[in-house]
Amino acid sequence: MGLPRILDQAVEVGVLPPVHLALLDVGDPRDRGEQLGVPGGQVDVLLDELLPQIRAQWNVTREGSDTIVAGQSLGGIAALWTLALSDGEVGRAIAQSPSLWRFDVAEPLLSAAGWTSIQLQAGVHEGHMIDATHNLEQTLDSDLRLQGRKVRRTVFTGGHDWPAWRAELVTALAEVLPVSA
Repeated sequence: MGLPRILDQAVEVGVLPPVHLALLDVGDPRDRGEQLGVPGGQVDVLLDELLPQIRAQWNVTREGSDTIVAGQSLGGIAALWTLALSDGEVGRAIAQSPSLWRFDVAEPLLSAAGWTSIQLQAGVHEGHMIDATHNLEQTLDSDLRLQGRKVRRTVFTGGHDWPAWRAELVTALAEVLPVSA
């Protein structure tokens, strides 16, 4: 996606504050369905290995509310699983075109403590994903267990593609990471 360069530029022009970024490869395409978008696989790698290593080696926040996970498609539902399973180690998720057909993540998200916000995104050319993200937003918002946590859904002009996700990710990050004056 070219994210390091794009996010560096967003920081340079003042759209984003300086951020630490860790990127996970989707892995071997043959194993993708088993490792990505499931309550395990890459979610476990992120929570059990990568996040502790990052926090041990670099001067980054230890606050879960300051830790954001984002993903697209299968990675979008993986971001939601990460939020649900992180025990407060991750506070916010940006789920772009999440593959919600794989699992019903509403109950795990409602049962999880410690997270503060979810941004759900779907493109106008993604058909069922628009309805699926709307339904998840409504389910979460209507449950009293949400306890002041924020769930927001955005429908963007685009489809299930990297160019749309790149632009929308920068916009979503700018909303959750305001630049200090």
